[in-house]
Amino acid sequence: MDHASASTPGRVIAPLNTWLQWVGASILATSVTFLVAYLLLPAIDDPDRWAAPVFLPAFGILLALAQAVVLSKWIRNPFRWFAVSLLGWLLAFMTITALAALPRSMGFGSTGTTLVVFGVSTGIAQWIALRQHFAAGALWIVASLLGWGALALVVGEAFTKPADLALVALIPAAATGVLLSWWSTQPRPS
Repeated sequence: MDHASASTPGRVIAPLNTWLQWVGASILATSVTFLVAYLLLPAIDDPDRWAAPVFLPAFGILLALAQAVVLSKWIRNPFRWFAVSLLGWLLAFMTITALAALPRSMGFGSTGTTLVVFGVSTGIAQWIALRQHFAAGALWIVASLLGWGALALVVGEAFTKPADLALVALIPAAATGVLLSWWSTQPRPS
């Protein structure tokens, strides 16, 4: 009886640690991205024009690197995670660019659409790296979509406050982190 109760905290702490590491990596990557953008943009002639081209690639690269470090406990090749994550970001960028070319009356140019596209694109790309390591790897696509979709619901049509941007670090990572935490307690497929 005492043996079972002694192991219960470990069963709770391990998934919680996984979730905290995952979300912490996202917060760290986002914070460094903001710092890089803050330092680089004043040196550019038209900072408003270059905010997205500086911020988004830096965010994609730093987030993928931070996540690869956390995932290195479970996946054989963390560089693959980095590569497929960047592929997902590129796919999202191309899709968003194509949707932006459509008439605004179709409603595809919204912030919500952009975030959902990020969720689906990165989720599908990252699933490629996860499917061989986790039996229910396809759930990653759903978790990614839910995280980015929840962010879209919270921020609405525009990121207007610094707190909205901070949620970029928290909400998608919190959703995918729940799934990763669950996987961390499951036996790995052979």
